Amino acid sequence: MKKRRYRATNVKQANSGKIASLAAGQRIVFNVDVAKDDFFAALMRADRSVIATIKWVHPQQTREVGNNIDA
Repeated sequence: MKKRRYRATNVKQANSGKIASLAAGQRIVFNVDVAKDDFFAALMRADRSVIATIKWVHPQQTREVGNNIDA
């Protein structure tokens, strides 16, 4: 199986204000890809366009996801 590489922003550097403005008034899908300790998530609109892709280390940064990505 071929490994995929994501271009993702660390959750600490994610611009939650920008994400919130891009997601305002829309239904958003939060997709998570788990790879042992490294987690990745894509926030997508209903038309499948990606708003942001973020990454974090679980369990150390998992709480920050909820705090920083509050769209």
